[in-house]
Amino acid sequence: MPGTPRMKRMARAPAVLSVTVLLLLAATFHLTHVVLRSEDFVDIARIASLRYGSASGRRMESSASTKVGLSPAVGQPQSVGYAEQLHDVYGVPQLIVDNMSQPMRKRLLGQLRERATAGVLPKTLIVHPQNGLGNRMRVLASAMAWVKIHQPRVVILVWERDVHMGAGFLDVFEENKDLVVVDSLSQQWPFSDARQQDMAWSNVSLYNYMDTEPLSNKNAAVVEDRDRHIYFRACEFIKVPGSQRDIERFSAHALKHLVPVPEVSRTLSKLQERYGKLSHKIGVHIRQMSVRSEFSSEFDASKEYGSES
Repeated sequence: MPGTPRMKRMARAPAVLSVTVLLLLAATFHLTHVVLRSEDFVDIARIASLRYGSASGRRMESSASTKVGLSPAVGQPQSVGYAEQLHDVYGVPQLIVDNMSQPMRKRLLGQLRERATAGVLPKTLIVHPQNGLGNRMRVLASAMAWVKIHQPRVVILVWERDVHMGAGFLDVFEENKDLVVVDSLSQQWPFSDARQQDMAWSNVSLYNYMDTEPLSNKNAAVVEDRDRHIYFRACEFIKVPGSQRDIERFSAHALKHLVPVPEVSRTLSKLQERYGKLSHKIGVHIRQMSVRSEFSSEFDASKEYGSES
């Protein structure tokens, strides 16, 4: 399969990072990423038509060429675009696909094809980290560790700017070919309208650990089901029955798989010159004020953190 071309870097807005955040970024390891490959074929037109009742699936099934291998060009009608294939064939919810850039759609489709085996369509882990940078890094690292254990899922990272985190993922980290990044969603949790209008959501297991939000359960363990996509929304480690120790161990390595952009790296180097090796330091975040007084008047502290904040 041809390599995915490197995307042009997004224009970066200046991001202000505290010493604590920079110390968090300094803790990096290298993750050995294992990708499953197969030369098998998948009858995706038949599966799409049966599972999702899709128009494109029916069009493809009527074609003389319905067997599709791992090469993007084999058996794929040129009239079927990336978005249609992701939704109609692989069952990725339309809300996720619609808010994804075209290069990211291409990357996701390529990674799903790479992981396809005979009669089985691979699924995604849609990870939606919440709150500040430290929380988001923890959520993302645990999700990457979970996928390492439960191959062959593809990680879709929804990284939205908000009052807690004003920088985009690519403002802080170099592009990572193993991650499909979505900058924002046009609907917010619990995606009521999208779930009513798009039957693909019926094949997505939903997990929300944000206890101030509706339909959340921070104690729910994420259960692996290879027939379903997973949406995970949290500000803490993913919980996995029987594998929590492995998740925590692999998460440390996953963090080092995230490479800071040059601007952040230069700042880290200056800090290291001043304070010595950062890997021997501990970052501490001390609040000087209440949450209510620390943010703008539009910020609802009780909604974000609970009535006691």
